[in-house]
Amino acid sequence: MTITSELYHHPRMTPIVTSIALLFSFLPILYDHPTQDFYIHQAMLTLIILIFMIFHRLMMPELLQRAQQAAQLRADLQTADRIRADLTQSNRDLAYKAQIDTLTGLLNHGAIIAHLDTALAQARANDEPLAILFFDIDHFKRVNDTYGHLIGDQVLAAVAKKATATLRERDTIGRYGGEEFLVILPNTTKADALLIAERLRQQIAAMPFAIHDIHNLVITISIGIAAINGTAKNRPDLLSEADQALYQAKALGRDRVHLAAIA
Repeated sequence: MTITSELYHHPRMTPIVTSIALLFSFLPILYDHPTQDFYIHQAMLTLIILIFMIFHRLMMPELLQRAQQAAQLRADLQTADRIRADLTQSNRDLAYKAQIDTLTGLLNHGAIIAHLDTALAQARANDEPLAILFFDIDHFKRVNDTYGHLIGDQVLAAVAKKATATLRERDTIGRYGGEEFLVILPNTTKADALLIAERLRQQIAAMPFAIHDIHNLVITISIGIAAINGTAKNRPDLLSEADQALYQAKALGRDRVHLAAIA
């Protein structure tokens, strides 16, 4: 309740207001010669004020109760708004976490595939080029077997961080599975995709990675590229082409970039 409302509903306000009203009603006596009609009018006014005072006193409990109920309702509504806002934010947080790979902090398999479907639809609608990179870490099983899976996890996280820092802001990267990563390059031609992939390969190869007394564990990646240019190529075909290109990159000696022949 406001201060005015609290004063109005305070039990002591009724006699105070009534006394003030009666006092002001008799002020004319100080200036005029009262007549009999004046006293009659004053008596009627006094009676009305007394009736109001009695009525107000009788209604006071109900008025106070209604005021308290209104205040409680406002408080409940404010609490409900806060709870609703907290739930909305919690749902957003949960939805976000459901899309994230906990090890690398990248989009997980389902989320990156969903982004690819959206990117393909936009590329077709706008008649724009689109390219994807499929890459994995060379000899990753050897890293796990030699240094253990904990070190292998650190390598995955480091590669993910370096790749994110190397790619453009509009590009999207996700962990496809295991040591495989998928990168979506919107509005990107094959020629530009080759440049981006080569820069990514070089940045990963130059990345320092120290393990215990080993001062420089060299980590390299192989990258396969597939692209569309306003064609109606679907997601399975595009992924298959990138996967075949990645296989060719590995077959040619790893630590290299290969463009799908049919892209």
